[in-house]
Amino acid sequence: LRADLEIDGQIAKSQGTVSAGFGSIRFDDLKARVDIATLDLRDAFGAPMSGIVNLTADNLRVTYDGLCRHGAVTLRTDTFRRSAIQYGGEGFELSGAGECRDDLLLLPLNGSGPEGEAEVMIRVSRNGYQSELAFIPADEQLAMALTTFGFVQNGSRYSLTQRGDVF
Repeated sequence: LRADLEIDGQIAKSQGTVSAGFGSIRFDDLKARVDIATLDLRDAFGAPMSGIVNLTADNLRVTYDGLCRHGAVTLRTDTFRRSAIQYGGEGFELSGAGECRDDLLLLPLNGSGPEGEAEVMIRVSRNGYQSELAFIPADEQLAMALTTFGFVQNGSRYSLTQRGDVF
């Protein structure tokens, strides 16, 4: 079964081809734009997240029980910029390209700006997601704020791991 789909909703706008076969669903030429504010997510400091996630995927195959089998995903988001603005900073965009590996969707993202550098590794499985944020702040005041909110210091890097359900 194969269908060309277009979604134009409050949460997401997307288009692409979806194929359902024996044991898996395949996404081709998928382009999605998701408004994070509609998902009731919180940033690392507990504030509501906002921003846009732009995602593209080609030949992404996921089994019916949620295992990522094959495919490539690219992602770009301004959520880090939006979070930083809430605290008087400038922030920056995060972007990266991910893939299916060992039944997981792995999405490494990175970016840099006036406040420092960030690397994020997002692992999505049928059991939920895990995000590991590593940040190298540009100044000491920001470093102190990060430790206040649970970031663990290792040299010049401050990291935080979060877990949750996908749906």
